[in-house]
Amino acid sequence: MSSLLPPILATEQGRRRALRAALRLAEATPLAPNAYEQELLAQFVRGDLTLDQLEYRMEVHRRDNSLC
Repeated sequence: MSSLLPPILATEQGRRRALRAALRLAEATPLAPNAYEQELLAQFVRGDLTLDQLEYRMEVHRRDNSLC
């Protein structure tokens, strides 16, 4: 993870807490993540993706799906 990230994102537990808070805010809104985005978020929480990778993959997914 990048040293520019807030300390809460440095650990899996911190990423999990931050994600739970964000999901509560997005619940029942158009911002709520779909199944694919939820999987990407889970990969981020586990540390399998960096924040930059997560953002890139979500942008590509949205762009590809907006072309349909």
